This record gives sequence, structure tokens and C-alpha cells, in this order.
Amino acid sequence: MGEKSKKSGEYGEKSVGNLLKKIGWVTNINGIDIKCLKGEKHKLDGSTSNRQTHGIDYLFQYPCPLIDRTQQNVVISVKNRKTYPKTSQGITSKFKEFLKDISYAIECFPHDPRSRHRVDNTIKSLETVGVIFWLSSEDEVSKGIIEHMEMFRNTDDLVYKTVYLVDNKRATFLLESINYANNLFENCKSEFYYPDTGFNIQNIGSKKSGPVLPVQYINSNVLPFKIIDANKTQSLLLCLNDNFSEDYLRRFIGLAQNLTQKWPHHVILAFPDYRESENKEVVSFVKSEFSDKDFVDRIKVKSFKQDIRTLEED
Repeated sequence: MGEKSKKSGEYGEKSVGNLLKKIGWVTNINGIDIKCLKGEKHKLDGSTSNRQTHGIDYLFQYPCPLIDRTQQNVVISVKNRKTYPKTSQGITSKFKEFLKDISYAIECFPHDPRSRHRVDNTIKSLETVGVIFWLSSEDEVSKGIIEHMEMFRNTDDLVYKTVYLVDNKRATFLLESINYANNLFENCKSEFYYPDTGFNIQNIGSKKSGPVLPVQYINSNVLPFKIIDANKTQSLLLCLNDNFSEDYLRRFIGLAQNLTQKWPHHVILAFPDYRESENKEVVSFVKSEFSDKDFVDRIKVKSFKQDIRTLEED
């Protein structure tokens, strides 16, 4: 059992490592130990000895394109298991265990010399966040557990600001969306789109897109891309990890309007399950509700999951 668990963990780290390359987190450091400064508080469950170190699977440091002059130090923990727990209570209990582990590492990380490394000389603020990749090797790749998590209180006095959770469903959505964006047009260039957040006034004028996924997008149900085709035509692509519906379409057309400031020639809204033969009339109806006809005419609705049925799309 121990050998199987070790191999599972190794394959999980390899899968996550390859996914990190896809999202532009290519300068990460993997497999490091940091000194534990609160050995008694952070001791492992069932252990009588004080903790000496914390293992970090990956560390990624980058200037956040959504917040001016802020570097985010992303502490990454990979948990690869055979299956997910079968109940909401089981899922919540196991997540709290993982959260406790990464929060202890985050608490000690600011005292490690690597935490003070600045990726460029414009950085004024350092922020540490955590990401837990909790993957299952035998459950469906579309299996989501976040929506089954029960509410819980921080009763263990854990110290952390933000921790993101990525499950099978979110990891698969990231991979499928990126692959779709890269192949949307022939010889196109795709980048993650960085909208104006109100906190990136200095950066946003010169850089509205880039190869690095902001950590704030890591488990989002909406991924924005800027696509430039061979003719230098610019398009906005929104991949949506929710099934197609009239209400969601209405919301995301409004979101696209707010994000773009009318710069794209085309706006593509991509759902996982859109079928043109079944949903075309709904699209026409919802588009007719918007007064900006010039913008609405630029919108196309598609599916980012490619199979024989998506060939029916224009």
C-alpha cells in the first residue's frame, strides 16, 4: 500500500507539473522543504515530536497583473488520491486536513529566505497564497467536489489569507479551455486576458493579456482569453464551466460587455454542452434583449468540448 501511495503521489505531482506549464507557471520551484518555526503547534497528528520542516510541492512567484506592484508567492500542495470521499462530510473532513497542512506551511513561509525574493524591482508588496490540487485518479475527470463541501468554521486557529482548491473538474476545465483557445483559429495566439480591476491602473495600460494565469482564476468557472489570429484580428473568448442556459447566456453577454470596452472584433462564449441545433433559437432570443446591436452581432456561442457534434457550429 505504501508503494502504491508513493507512486500515486508521484503521478499526481507530474500531472500538476505539466498543468502548471500550460498556465504559464513555468518558473516554479518544486519539492522544497522550509524550516518549521512553530514545531509544537505544527506537529503531525499522532506525533509526539515537534515538527522540523514543511514540504512544499511547488512554489510559484510572479508579479500579479491584476494588482499593481504586488508579487504573489503561491505555495502549492498536491494531493492525489485513488477516489474522493463518498459523502459531503467525508469531503469536508479530508479538505480540512489538507487545509491545516498547507496553512501551517504558509504560516512559516514568510520566515524563509525564498519568501523575500522579488521577481523584479517594481514590486512593493509581497502576498502569500495557497493552492491545493486535490485530484482523484479513478473518479471521472469531470468529478467536482467543491460544490459538495459543507460550511465549516476555522476552529483550529489556522493562519492563512487565501487558499484555492482545484479538483478534477476545475483541472479538466483549465486544460480543455486552454487547448480550445490555442486551436480556436489557425495560427492564432492565445493569452489570458487581464481586465481592469481598479487595482491594476498602472499595469493595465500596457499589458491587458499574457501567458501567466493569475492565481485568482485558478478555480474560477469563467476563464477569459484574448485571441489574436493570423490577420491580427483580436477576439475575446470566455470559457464557462457551467452548462448552457438562457440565464447564464444573458449573464455572460453582460460580463463580456463589461470586460471588453468594445475592443474585440469577435466575442466567443464557449459552454461545455452547447448544441447549435438545439440552442440556436435561445441565443437569438437573448441577444435580441440587448440594445447594443453592434456588440451583440459580434457574439458567437460555441462548445469548448470538441467532438463530432460541434462540427454543426458555424
